Amino acid sequence: MIQTQYTSKDIKRYICQELKTYKAKFADITKEEREGLSEWVSEGHDPHGNPWRLFGENGHELDYINACRIFDDYLSSVANRSFDDDTKSIYIKF
Repeated sequence: MIQTQYTSKDIKRYICQELKTYKAKFADITKEEREGLSEWVSEGHDPHGNPWRLFGENGHELDYINACRIFDDYLSSVANRSFDDDTKSIYIKF
């Protein structure tokens, strides 16, 4: 059995290439999204994941930009809402 060892340099190169390919898919990416995505990837994360752990209906994790947009929409929709003290959690269907 052949085992391949990847160095941190190999992994960084791969993630940078993934980031470049991923950004090309979004012509309408905002400055804030680009900066957040770059920070997320610089921490060693894949751009096809997201820090909010949001998943689609298919059970797969949403990519960074789509999750960012959904999360921002959610925050905008609840910004002026007040919740009862008894509210323990909020169920969100995406």
